[in-house]
Amino acid sequence: MTITDEDYLAETLAFNKQFEAAATSRPAHGQTPDADMLATLRRNRLGGDAPAVRLPQGQARVVPGG
Repeated sequence: MTITDEDYLAETLAFNKQFEAAATSRPAHGQTPDADMLATLRRNRLGGDAPAVRLPQGQARVVPGG
């Protein structure tokens, strides 16, 4: 059985479409997202290189040996 590029064309096009949709919903590299966007990105574990917001009721925890 010989596999050609055309065998994967539909899958590749579908991936590209999904990737473009995801990329447009995220801020551009080097651009600072607003607070709502940053919260959404963090909640979905998709990024956000700004420090996390520390709440007053939070507790510092240390894992032994970590």
